Amino acid sequence: MTGTGTVTGNGVFRDPPGGRKAVAVWSIGVAVYFVAVIFRTSLGVAGLEAADRFHVNASALSTFSILQLLVYAGMQVPVGLMVDRLGTKKVLTLGAVLFTAGQIGFALSPSYGMALAARALLGCGDAMTFISVLRLGTRWFPARRGPLMAQLAGLVGMAGNLVSTLVLAPVLHGVGWVQAFAGSAAAGVAVLIPLV
Repeated sequence: MTGTGTVTGNGVFRDPPGGRKAVAVWSIGVAVYFVAVIFRTSLGVAGLEAADRFHVNASALSTFSILQLLVYAGMQVPVGLMVDRLGTKKVLTLGAVLFTAGQIGFALSPSYGMALAARALLGCGDAMTFISVLRLGTRWFPARRGPLMAQLAGLVGMAGNLVSTLVLAPVLHGVGWVQAFAGSAAAGVAVLIPLV
């Protein structure tokens, strides 16, 4: 998943051309980001259920989001270094594995502590997605398209937030905690398939 520009005979770097392959590669990365956002925001539709499930008050419940955000923010520099060293495909794959494992762990957690660990794992995987998608945009498309690709990725992320609200909430209320969260983890498995 690494696109390349070319260096002409006189040493001038030329932008990558874009095209169908670039769109396909970028779309895979954006699909991973879309699922990461669904998982990231899934707790927002399950606040009351989470408080009941883990027998915690609102303060303890907010720790889920705070921890996930701290992990996400703390991982930004290491993830950038990982993308430089390992490449976008490996980092996206690792991110999808981690956030999917975190979502499954959150679904099956019998205790508050284990649920916190699962959300931290989810945050770690989530942190690997957007930086990777930004890198795909700069590697596979001309520089003049970089801002557009970043904005389109952001829009897809917002759509993930909507899916979390409009789809996961009714599923959660209809089938219950474990089935809703574990079932949603299937989306993580689905985006892993084109990466491996």
